[in-house]
Amino acid sequence: MSSPKSGHAGASAGNTENAIQGVLVVNDDVQVAVPEVGEKADLAGSQSHAPKKGWCCLQTKRRRLCLVICSITALLMLAVGLCVGLLWPQDPSWSLTKLELLDEAALNSFIMAFGGGYDSIADDAEMPPLEFMAEVELYNPNRLGGQTGQGHFKVFFQGEQLGSGTCEPANVEPLSNVTLQANISVQLYPSIFKAIAEAVLANDLKLTVQVSGSTSVTGPLGIGLTCGADCHVHTNTIQVLDPATRHEVIESKQCNYKYLM
Repeated sequence: MSSPKSGHAGASAGNTENAIQGVLVVNDDVQVAVPEVGEKADLAGSQSHAPKKGWCCLQTKRRRLCLVICSITALLMLAVGLCVGLLWPQDPSWSLTKLELLDEAALNSFIMAFGGGYDSIADDAEMPPLEFMAEVELYNPNRLGGQTGQGHFKVFFQGEQLGSGTCEPANVEPLSNVTLQANISVQLYPSIFKAIAEAVLANDLKLTVQVSGSTSVTGPLGIGLTCGADCHVHTNTIQVLDPATRHEVIESKQCNYKYLM
């Protein structure tokens, strides 16, 4: 026969067990393993079976927004890929078609200096400027045209500037030729004139100069670019002496172009 205390204890244990079971069945989707006395809980194992959080695009509430964003991004990338081949600037080509010396008498002083011995020229001697008007035929290989601003360029020999010039604004059509007007001023000083004379006489009257310049270009929708060029220009100076062949002074050239937004 059991004592009242033991009966009371058994009832308490039964009530506690029922209470625990009642807590465990509150949510059918959650399963909790209650370890027995002396048994260690396997926390790592239980965590490995916990449901993992998926990517945001796979969550039902965000799926539509994510798909819209991904679609827009894909369309933009496709548009950029198509436009790069169509709109990316391609290097132009150009040739000198006309070169006029505005003051022929100024050239005679240099011819006389060659004949009389350029070494005899005083270092402080004043030499007249040479003013040229030039026309350049430019071919635009791009599928877009634009309006150029006034261009500016400088002429160097062995790193020392000997001239400068401007190029008038022009409307450049796509895939077409355009004639550009330029004004060039060459100012030689005795030191650089002597260096040029030595180079010309040592290279069969050939001379290489460097030309560096840039201009602004406004394209469709007001898109602006700054186009720059650095060229090594190889000339035959004998052509300058004859007005009929003066535009043939350039024998060849190598140019590097750059485009800045």
